[in-house]
Amino acid sequence: MIQIRGLQFTKLKGGEGSGFHGHAGRPGSVGGSAPGIKGNYSNWDFDTFKRMGAEMVPLSFLDSAKEFERELSPLSSDIGDLARDIERSGLREELILDWSEANNRVFIGEGNHRLAALKRLGYSHAPARVVKSRLPNKVGVEVPGKKPDKYGWVSAIPFPSVIGVSGAISIEDFVKLIER
Repeated sequence: MIQIRGLQFTKLKGGEGSGFHGHAGRPGSVGGSAPGIKGNYSNWDFDTFKRMGAEMVPLSFLDSAKEFERELSPLSSDIGDLARDIERSGLREELILDWSEANNRVFIGEGNHRLAALKRLGYSHAPARVVKSRLPNKVGVEVPGKKPDKYGWVSAIPFPSVIGVSGAISIEDFVKLIER
């Protein structure tokens, strides 16, 4: 069992093609090396995501924090093109979580189309970074939040895990998991 930032992962010994002991695994999945992580992350630029202050966030959380359902919007035909581009070239930009210091609500301010494309492709995680706002958010999901100091300031860049985004994991730890 591997424990990273309070999250537990069990390394499974899989059968042929499971990703264990050098087997390639099934196309589009990591295999048996990191349960709960799905998708082909081999061509993603994790260094850029890290430099931008992103962490890997489960799509299940991001799905609950979306601004609205992009699959139902008039631009949904673009999602297929975007999904093919991500499959071919990897994800190039992280999602932006708009976090309100006023009411600790967070929603996807930028990246709703990318989320829809990643869901279509069967990924389990996406890179996301936080931008903060002093105005209350009317949409999104409530998170525990990092409490501001007595002057109303949050001292550091609020990473998703710092504001209480469920299942957020650092880029470094995520890369370790998918390389096992």
